[in-house]
Amino acid sequence: MNVATATLAPLHFAWWPRSEYGAALDAMRRLHADVAGGAPDALVLTEHRPAVTLGRHTPPDLALALETATARDWPVFRVERGGSVTVHGPGQLVAYPVVRLREDERDLHRFVSALEDAVIRLAAEYHVRLARRSGYPGCWAEDGRKVASVGVHVARWTTMHGIAVNVWGVPEPFRHVAPCGLPGVVATSIADLGGTVATREAAALRLARLVAARLGRELVGE
Repeated sequence: MNVATATLAPLHFAWWPRSEYGAALDAMRRLHADVAGGAPDALVLTEHRPAVTLGRHTPPDLALALETATARDWPVFRVERGGSVTVHGPGQLVAYPVVRLREDERDLHRFVSALEDAVIRLAAEYHVRLARRSGYPGCWAEDGRKVASVGVHVARWTTMHGIAVNVWGVPEPFRHVAPCGLPGVVATSIADLGGTVATREAAALRLARLVAARLGRELVGE
């Protein structure tokens, strides 16, 4: 997705520390409407308070079970993104690119790969090796544990949702919910894999720069 520097469109960066998922979702939906209507592209980085989200591909029986069992402890949200179950919470950095895709960018597999590549590069800077896994979106440790989950939604050729990466630890709900609802899959984090990670603000800015580079945009508002 990289393009010549002269043609880079701006990507406006925002950092929302420790956000409530519901409030952040409402704000992201408003931002999506603005960008789809012609406002500049945006990239939000945040660390959510604990929440469980159910994507469009969550099996109905699993969704019902999670809503019944986990809602007592954490809010549960059904959302429009692809994928299945994702957990959010402290220790996890989430990147939400709200980008209006140009005609030559309208390949969603390529878009998802750009987000995964940004996370793989971030982990490498902290001396942790991550990789993709065929048939299973996200970023994975060499021992098969999952570090990042990705799920996007596109309407009016404008993206929302994004990629969640466990940086400083594994959010508490992962002790009870398998990543993406995959039986036997265990979550881990860059820190748990031996990475010495920067402060939250520094890591958010670094991931934002990597996402912007992989999407062929110029980060502004740092």
